[in-house]
Amino acid sequence: MNTITFVPDIYKGSIEVDIFIDDEPIDTKKANYIVPSPGAIRASLEHLGKYECAIYTCSCGNAECAGIEMEVLATEKTIAWKMTHPLKFFYSFDYDQYAVAYEAFQKGLQYLLDVRRMKCTDRPEYVRWLLEPL
Repeated sequence: MNTITFVPDIYKGSIEVDIFIDDEPIDTKKANYIVPSPGAIRASLEHLGKYECAIYTCSCGNAECAGIEMEVLATEKTIAWKMTHPLKFFYSFDYDQYAVAYEAFQKGLQYLLDVRRMKCTDRPEYVRWLLEPL
């Protein structure tokens, strides 16, 4: 099993996340136009089953634009990511460790908003959803 860490940031008013797997970032040099989607990460915790889910999306916000082909397989015990285009990778995570990593992301995001008072221009309902308890 792999381990995962989500590190929040607010850049030009938008919520962003850096992802570290086994303490290393995913090498996106071959596809530097793709970025992680905090909303898709949250959705992968809320929906069990096998489905298309662009954890990574085009920098414009549309996964189809970049031709991203990515699936999530989520069970009560594991969450797996499989990307076949533009990068190829497969990672499997313990569900509880993934959820704890997301909760740490939420705390870090709340810190950026409340303590650091970073300005966020994302829709308020989206921000509330990202911060809701799991």
